Amino acid sequence: MFELAHLLVDEDCATGHFKVDAEAPARYTVFMSSREPQHLLPGKKTAAGGTAPRTSVAISFGSPAGDSGIGRLDLNDILIRHPQASFLMRIAGQSMREAGIDDGDLALVDRAIDAAHGHVVIAVVADEFVCRRLHRLDSELRLQAADPECADLVANEGEEFQVWGVVTNVIKSLPV
Repeated sequence: MFELAHLLVDEDCATGHFKVDAEAPARYTVFMSSREPQHLLPGKKTAAGGTAPRTSVAISFGSPAGDSGIGRLDLNDILIRHPQASFLMRIAGQSMREAGIDDGDLALVDRAIDAAHGHVVIAVVADEFVCRRLHRLDSELRLQAADPECADLVANEGEEFQVWGVVTNVIKSLPV
């Protein structure tokens, strides 16, 4: 069943605790499960006169003492499609910043995926690894940086580049 909880910030904001007070006017309405009853479908009017939000939000993982139903997440199962052909590479440079890939990010590269037009790839150009978006126009292949200041890499006659793998995920480190 779909539960609604009206939450108010505790008087002592420094504790970071929340208390449930169904009688007080709600500051936050949080839907606690993903099943939505017919009367709370997005865009429909609720009993309180508002409209149901478009997304659901979980606010916590429950008490560590209780069984919250949350299991361990294995990032290998979630992120890696082909374990024998997947590698992590650290990105160096700013050429893909506009695509959300920054200097120092970890790129998960899958060598078993066939690179297609529009994929972000790791390629070998002049014995160097580069991270670029693969652009295919007829028989011409080019590697495009997300930064418009960087020139496209095109294999000239007698030269070639090798697409080494497709970037499937990027892992960022946040300052803490």
